[in-house]
Amino acid sequence: MEEQKDNRDILKILETARSMSSVINMLLHKTLDDSIAMTRPVNLNSLLKQELAFCAHDLYFKHNIQLVMNLDANISDIYLVYGDISQVFQTIFNNAIDAMMGRKERILTVTSFISEKIIGFSVKDTGVGIPDSIINNIFDLSFTTKKQTDSSGFGIGLPLAKNIIDKLGGTIEVSSQEGVGTEFVVKLIIENVMTSYINMFNDTENDRLPPPANICIEENETSLENDKKESNGK
Repeated sequence: MEEQKDNRDILKILETARSMSSVINMLLHKTLDDSIAMTRPVNLNSLLKQELAFCAHDLYFKHNIQLVMNLDANISDIYLVYGDISQVFQTIFNNAIDAMMGRKERILTVTSFISEKIIGFSVKDTGVGIPDSIINNIFDLSFTTKKQTDSSGFGIGLPLAKNIIDKLGGTIEVSSQEGVGTEFVVKLIIENVMTSYINMFNDTENDRLPPPANICIEENETSLENDKKESNGK
């Protein structure tokens, strides 16, 4: 009996070690991605999944938040600084988690989308919502809805996120209803995030590389149904 208990303890230690190793590797990978301050191909679906996988190690998120992911299978590579768009997502994500603290229903819905001219993502929560009287101020520097005792409530995150998206020629839209929840929608103009990549090679005499082909990460049911309709139509 004593030997069996010792074996179980060893297995628990090994399992914990493997989990810690996974977290460390993920943190190192994310730190490397964030540290590369240059425009490069980024797949939005891959970025969202990596960011959410990293967030899943937060115990509150892991045990208290229901995650729903709706990723468009037609998402292609865009060209920007990974750390910038990562920071935008993390800011919106953290606000969503804070808004759902203490709520009975805690559902986080992350969606990616693409059209002929627009690519982007949205983050929707079932939190407390933002009052109409202040919703127009949330992107103002130093404005915060958090309590003064909250060390994270400096009112910097959303203004910085908006500044990043503005520089890319995109928009951040917000809609909210008190007691129901909030949704942030980030939209980027495809032409803008493609041009930034092409411009990298305009002054280079050799090795002018074309943009990589589109990469589909994950197909959702909607995309599969559309493909079937198109094939039947032919």
